[in-house]
Amino acid sequence: MALENAFQRLCAELQGLIEALESLLITIREDGPRADDFALVDHLADPAEDLTQRLREALNTARAGLKAAGHPLDGDAARHALINCHEQCQAIVVSFASTIASFHRLREVSALQSHRTRGVAGWAGTVMRSIESIQRRFFELSESLLRCWEDFTERMGTTSVSVHSTNIGQHLEVPAEGHAIDRAT
Repeated sequence: MALENAFQRLCAELQGLIEALESLLITIREDGPRADDFALVDHLADPAEDLTQRLREALNTARAGLKAAGHPLDGDAARHALINCHEQCQAIVVSFASTIASFHRLREVSALQSHRTRGVAGWAGTVMRSIESIQRRFFELSESLLRCWEDFTERMGTTSVSVHSTNIGQHLEVPAEGHAIDRAT
């Protein structure tokens, strides 16, 4: 049950990240300055769209793990789903850090917070807060992945199988004429 709960939490974290990135995307595209005036809009929106799609794929993988963690447990499928989801999430975090949350992008957004146009400055502040919120959510995602691994290893450790092998053989002797064959097992 703990493993299933851990996968449920992982799915909830991924869903929350998807919603946060979709909200950021709306802020960037619809609430912000025109992309013609600021290339930064596209430099933020394009990776946000890509990351949202990749998070949906990771969520589908986590849901497969949740199904495998149910009753009856399919440990091999749960392990594969957890490995794949973890790899997907790691790649997403790296991509987020190197695109949307890179020093260069954050500096560009921060510079707009002092823009002479109030709407642009307010937009930049909202974008910065959204990015910071998403970064915190990635830390929570990391905690959820760790919890899944802990619960998975605990679950697999409690369902150990012991195999005991014994040799069973036959001892055959070639009898002298007129004697019975001796079989020992």
